[in-house]
Amino acid sequence: MEASIVLIAHGSKNKNFYRMVNNVARMLEEKVGKKVYVGYLMGEPSVEEAVKEAPGDLVVVVPFFISESSHVVRDVRERVMKVSNGKKVVFAKPLGDHPLVVEVLYSRYLEALGE
Repeated sequence: MEASIVLIAHGSKNKNFYRMVNNVARMLEEKVGKKVYVGYLMGEPSVEEAVKEAPGDLVVVVPFFISESSHVVRDVRERVMKVSNGKKVVFAKPLGDHPLVVEVLYSRYLEALGE
């Protein structure tokens, strides 16, 4: 069964936020070799639009959030399930305390120091 990927982010009034998320989606597409559908809790395209657009019977929802906040646990899940229309939906964990997150934070720390 082929899985579609839906990357969910919060949204922002800052246009640079959308450029960053779209850049991450493009890099993820290169990694997985297929289109990544992006949806926002507060922005366009919406969570619902992204899930509806994702093809196939299986959708993997990947939250681009740090933790399992109420947005991830409640809002994203509710909005996805309302429009899943019989598709099987699997929810990935948010970034959290994954060791690679620590590596990125360390790298940003070194960047700030000019190293």
